[in-house]
Amino acid sequence: MAAVAMPLAAQAAESHPCNQLYDDAQRLGCYDGAFGRPVRPADARPSTPAGAAAATTGVAVASTVPPAPQSAPVPAPAPAPAVAPAKTAEPELPDTITSVITALSRTPDGRFIATLENGQVWLQSERDSLADAKVGDKVTLRKMLFGNYTFVTRTGYTLRVKRVN
Repeated sequence: MAAVAMPLAAQAAESHPCNQLYDDAQRLGCYDGAFGRPVRPADARPSTPAGAAAATTGVAVASTVPPAPQSAPVPAPAPAPAVAPAKTAEPELPDTITSVITALSRTPDGRFIATLENGQVWLQSERDSLADAKVGDKVTLRKMLFGNYTFVTRTGYTLRVKRVN
């Protein structure tokens, strides 16, 4: 069990933000701030080289290592990924729409794109050479299953369309 936990602990330590600090005192302060500073027992001696020399010789030695700050700043966690705003639902279209074609264009493969007087733009779903539509034609769109629509031309020809806008 310990063999499995050790690599996971080492992996967690490598990915911790404190691991990115190169200065030893700042890194120690960061880890102390993140995980808490251990409480030193009253009878414990300092473990710094200066403290060890003072304990053995009785003479205080100047330390070249600055003490760790008491409350080192902890790096801020990475910001949470931005959440895309919820799409506003388009208003439900009626089952039948009757309008007049105000603009008509063709795709390279011959399908038409019709703009209606109500501002809606509809694209012919399937390529069909029998579909006859012209600017000024009154057309009817009928709702089918699964939100699909059929486009009924002035001659009564029916074909599938999808709303572009």
